[in-house]
Amino acid sequence: MKILCIITGCGGGDWPPLLALAEGLNRRGHQLIVVCDRSTKEAVKAAGLIALCLPPVLALENVFEPAISRLLSQEENEFLRTENPLILWGTSSVDYIKNSLMDWRPSLVMSSLFGMGLGEILSKKFTAPRCFLNPSFNFSQTHDSCRASDFSQKGRLMYLHWLLPLAKTAHLVLHATDSVFDLSGEPLPPSQRYVGPLFWELSGNIPELLRKPGPPWILVTLSTSPQPEDLIIAKTALKALALMDVRVLLTIASGHNRGELGRLPDNSLVMGYIPHSKILPHCCLVISQAGHGIVMKAMAYGVPMVLVPWGRDQPGVASRARQLGTAEIISRETCSVTSLKAAIRAVLDNPVYFFDSKKQSDRFRNRDGVANAVRYIERFLDNAARSQHHNTGPESENCS
Repeated sequence: MKILCIITGCGGGDWPPLLALAEGLNRRGHQLIVVCDRSTKEAVKAAGLIALCLPPVLALENVFEPAISRLLSQEENEFLRTENPLILWGTSSVDYIKNSLMDWRPSLVMSSLFGMGLGEILSKKFTAPRCFLNPSFNFSQTHDSCRASDFSQKGRLMYLHWLLPLAKTAHLVLHATDSVFDLSGEPLPPSQRYVGPLFWELSGNIPELLRKPGPPWILVTLSTSPQPEDLIIAKTALKALALMDVRVLLTIASGHNRGELGRLPDNSLVMGYIPHSKILPHCCLVISQAGHGIVMKAMAYGVPMVLVPWGRDQPGVASRARQLGTAEIISRETCSVTSLKAAIRAVLDNPVYFFDSKKQSDRFRNRDGVANAVRYIERFLDNAARSQHHNTGPESENCS
């Protein structure tokens, strides 16, 4: 089958799960083209996939970042009168993509979270079904609203008015998590499936220092898509850990200003990108903003967490991790050296966190999210092809 995928670096960590799935579909012999931007182009190539890179003038961030700035400053009534930037991006990009593809027509359009607007438009343009790969928990359990406690105040508006309507019109929705993490007692609609975590990372080298004997390592990591003031988490964590008998590895994205960290404590090391799969086996604790990707990885490696949800869907991710016994939570409003230090000690001094984290790791070890997702997509496409043949086959045969 021919599958057109859509990713963008503007949304942070929503694209690696889709790239993991695209890689799996490619191994199965399907033809894939990945619409991407400059920030994700090298990742697409590293995955061995064909990249259709949008020019800078068509980057989602051109319309999304001003829309987010307005969202943060507007009242809800004002916000409701603004256009969905994901649809605006799709409308401006569709002709460039269609012309670039020439005669190549997809059997399926598949998008990440922030690619849904473009995905919907391309799905209609090519009269092809649309699959949405949700990189986090199921945010549309009631199909009419988003649970307020799962989101920051402004984040809920974004999900409720920009993302939820697009998710509801997808022909197939795959959730890159499972029902255990989602803590959902509701059955999913026939068009939705839990597939389990989907992990994809760029290659990278592990620092030799991590392998050297010494105090245990604690990983402090932030989103690949910086949020306003989220560097506060890192600065507070460095101070809270400065006098503890641990070693600290802080990884930050290129969009963060390293100079804001000031002088580093003697037990701390700051680096850019390192694959989490290389770091986590050496760690006793993760401190993060509660992005779904890092939380899933920490659970997969059996590493407990202290989470400071900063925005978007991160409160919902953090609360689910805590209910499974793998994390302590510090709210954004109460994040201080004192509160963070107390949460760190609460986790490190209580073996129950390590026991529960190991239990989740054992559960994840028996799940192959990519294989599950590939199976659902192939079954969906096979059913669609049979349905089309049933509706048009006899008439076509008579014509021939």
